[in-house]
Amino acid sequence: MHQGVSGNLRGGALMAIAAVIFAAEALAIRVMTARGIPVEVQVFARSLGQLLWVAPLIMATGRAVFRTGRPGLHLLRGMSSLLTWGFYYASFGPLDLATATVLSFTNVMFTTLLAGPVLGERVDGWRWAGTVAGFVGVAVMLRVAHAGKRWFDRMVLSAPMIDLPGYATKLPTRILVRTLRWLGMGGNYVPGGTSELTGTNSFVNNPLTSDPVRYARNAAIYEEDPTLGIASPTIAWADSAFKAIVEFREASYPSQIRLPILMMAASSDTIVSTAAIEEFAYHLRAGSHLVIAGSKHEILQEQDRYRQQFWAAFDAFIPGTPLFK
Repeated sequence: MHQGVSGNLRGGALMAIAAVIFAAEALAIRVMTARGIPVEVQVFARSLGQLLWVAPLIMATGRAVFRTGRPGLHLLRGMSSLLTWGFYYASFGPLDLATATVLSFTNVMFTTLLAGPVLGERVDGWRWAGTVAGFVGVAVMLRVAHAGKRWFDRMVLSAPMIDLPGYATKLPTRILVRTLRWLGMGGNYVPGGTSELTGTNSFVNNPLTSDPVRYARNAAIYEEDPTLGIASPTIAWADSAFKAIVEFREASYPSQIRLPILMMAASSDTIVSTAAIEEFAYHLRAGSHLVIAGSKHEILQEQDRYRQQFWAAFDAFIPGTPLFK
């Protein structure tokens, strides 16, 4: 039993190494295809590399290595391999790298499906479940790869939550929230949180807006229909938000975004970190930011003098006729 487990671990490690090499090969195919190298030449080069790999074995055993009692099956296997790699290499012409690579992962699933009827192997329920999950994963990855065409041409974000101010997202807080979620308390409010709707208490010292008229209007709407308001965050929400914030902190994260983005921040914001917005926007490849001096968190619920700055930047960033004055 121990030897079997050890053998599986060794085989798994070898398979992982092979997967890395296979990914590197896929990238090389993409580069060669982009440079106009014919598929036939690429397949020939791959076959030549395989020949060099087995050359020592052929030299050591001589013609004996070619002896087989089933020449027909070996010929069929060789032709199938040639066609498979020919089609695989050719797919990198019309398909992007991500889509072609994702589709190649389905070979493991089809192997599982054919293991029973072709090889007579028993495939248990766990393997079938893994196969079904694999198909679902491929479908999701294909949709993500296809979404590379982008849903939007440009994006404007108003006081986005890149990070929270102070020590709210430090490691001890994240550990506490994660532990509470593991204990099954994800649906509870965060410590100190209540079911009281945000924006319904006194206007004095509220963190949302300095405009009393708009604040009172929104409070009246929440009183009329409480389902339109939000209360304190839940533990599960905070845990998920903290995970996203940790990703945002990675230096390479904003530089990987290609979509043009305009980030609006409020200098008097006490709900999200304005400094984090500025730092994030600084590393965007196609982005910029604007800090509106004096505004609180809800910029579009602020006084007109703050709102006008927002819409002026919006109209300058988004092409076309402005819809808001």
